[in-house]
Amino acid sequence: MFEILFFIFALMQSTATKSFLATPIEYLKGVGPERADILKKELEIFTFGDLLKLYPYRYIDRTQFYSTQHIDNTQTFIQLKGKLKDIRELGEGRARRLTAVFYDADGEIELVWFQGVKWLVKSLNTKETYVLYGKPSWFNGKLNITHPDLEPLSAYTSEEAGTFRAMYNTSEKMKTRSLDSKGISKLMMTLLAQLKPEHISENLPKDILSKYQLMSRYEAIKNIHLPSTLALQTAAVKRLKFEELFLIQLNLLQLKIIRKREAGIFFEKVDHYFKNFYEQALPFELTNAQKRVLKEIRKRHLVQQTNESFAAR
Repeated sequence: MFEILFFIFALMQSTATKSFLATPIEYLKGVGPERADILKKELEIFTFGDLLKLYPYRYIDRTQFYSTQHIDNTQTFIQLKGKLKDIRELGEGRARRLTAVFYDADGEIELVWFQGVKWLVKSLNTKETYVLYGKPSWFNGKLNITHPDLEPLSAYTSEEAGTFRAMYNTSEKMKTRSLDSKGISKLMMTLLAQLKPEHISENLPKDILSKYQLMSRYEAIKNIHLPSTLALQTAAVKRLKFEELFLIQLNLLQLKIIRKREAGIFFEKVDHYFKNFYEQALPFELTNAQKRVLKEIRKRHLVQQTNESFAAR
């Protein structure tokens, strides 16, 4: 059974359409040579396929807005809509931070950033209306939000409203080229718009998909990056995790088959070559536990060799 599955997997891999996924990342609209160079150095993204493998670390629930009046520290992540005021740089060196007050019609809450201060100072605007996403917490007796995600309301498109936005890990260097999580998300949407089912080869048999109620690989990749519901995102994660474990098992099975077909050389006696290796070649002396394990391995192989000899008669 497993040998048949492995054959199917190998066949699928060999016949998969690779040209689209192998396209250099600089040819994706919105990337270009400079951004491509940063993506290669910072995230090792060289091709369209590499970008699709950059999975989100979490999602923003864009289906609901909260009011500052209803914020408490029991909430995980919330989405707000409002403006900024009192943007200030405080401290020096490691203590350097940026603070601001986010407010709406019902109240206000303090925001704090410890990283990317230089970039944020230039980009934040008190006249702009923002959509904020972050986790409230208590500090010095009052609520604040540390390192919230902010974007202008004007960039909050109708297509994105009411969906779950994927959040991606980036670096400070990437942010200087507008390759923050929002920038990566835009590139991902551009790529997904070009992605077709024939670009993603299915590597799981149909009976496996049916038995475990898994979505196709194409659907999983689409919904891991751009899910419209939490159920689709959960199903995509389930499919990709199953695939990873399934392929690991097949690789282990392949190694087992190879070992059976290509048996190593068996030494019936421990001669001077063996002793010289452990006594002279190794730069350290084996512990008693290591010696005991070697003896157990040799004993097991002797038993296996004897059993195979009797079976062959």
